[in-house]
Amino acid sequence: MSPGASSPVSKGAPPDFRHACCEYFHCSPKAFERVVLVRCLPPLWRLPCALWLSCISRGFTRERALLTRLGGLRNPSQLRPELDGYAYENDRDRPFRIAVLGLRLSRRRCLRLFQKVMEEFDRAA
Repeated sequence: MSPGASSPVSKGAPPDFRHACCEYFHCSPKAFERVVLVRCLPPLWRLPCALWLSCISRGFTRERALLTRLGGLRNPSQLRPELDGYAYENDRDRPFRIAVLGLRLSRRRCLRLFQKVMEEFDRAA
């Protein structure tokens, strides 16, 4: 972007979660889902999943779809219904990796990350 050009987020409008996360973690928008997913997994699974996701682009389809939807959100009140829908799908389907391994995105970690990143972005603006 050239100097003096307007940023993708106009003054006064809060950034979306994707934009704020990419600035906070210094990652590209393409890496947003992977970066957030790894941070919202149980600590035991973070390193193995980070390695897996960096080598293989498949897997965690439901979580990636959720994070794609969350990327466009601007306030926490919009976040809850999306996370509740994700929990409902997991309870309904109970795939092996969730039912047996406990390998799932943590809604609590996701909410905390959303709040932390958005507050930090607001503080910096």
